Amino acid sequence: SERITKADEYSELGAVAAPPLSGGSPPSHAFTVVLCRAVGGRTLVYLENDIDAEALRSSVFNGPYHSVLGDRVSKLGKPYREMV
Repeated sequence: SERITKADEYSELGAVAAPPLSGGSPPSHAFTVVLCRAVGGRTLVYLENDIDAEALRSSVFNGPYHSVLGDRVSKLGKPYREMV
């Protein structure tokens, strides 16, 4: 996802392996998120709500695209875009 505010939809509750930086005692459980920056290459921008997964898969694995951007914001009025 392009926004950290959507991370709660992908994160799972797990045990904390390292103590917090503040020096206090770590909580018994926490939600984690991996923050990374990636380059999508040639991106297929998809604007529809109905998804043909096989066509998208073929466009990436057999076609000219390297990634898919589901732009749910501009046409559908949804709050987030999806990147695959």
